[in-house]
Amino acid sequence: MIWVAAVIFLLYIILFLLSRKEDSGGIEAAWQKPFARMAVYLYKNACIRKLPLFRSVQVEAEVHRLYPEETKERSKTRYYVEKLSLSLALILLGTAFGFLAD
Repeated sequence: MIWVAAVIFLLYIILFLLSRKEDSGGIEAAWQKPFARMAVYLYKNACIRKLPLFRSVQVEAEVHRLYPEETKERSKTRYYVEKLSLSLALILLGTAFGFLAD
């Protein structure tokens, strides 16, 4: 378990260093900004490579209904960055608790 946690922490450090120049995607919470930068970095690289991870017609339509004043691309990016940054924070927190419990 310690090796798995060490690898995950190492991946987070690498991702943090790669994403340090990214914009936080409009997220204001100070604790969430590093995760938002990582999420923006991952989202941009996934979209550039045309990976089907962030493609859902239903999600795009519903998010655009929530934010009608924004463009579809901006609202979709905002939605996925928020979800991905929260997921990154929870994975790191779970890994830290697992490491401490071991």
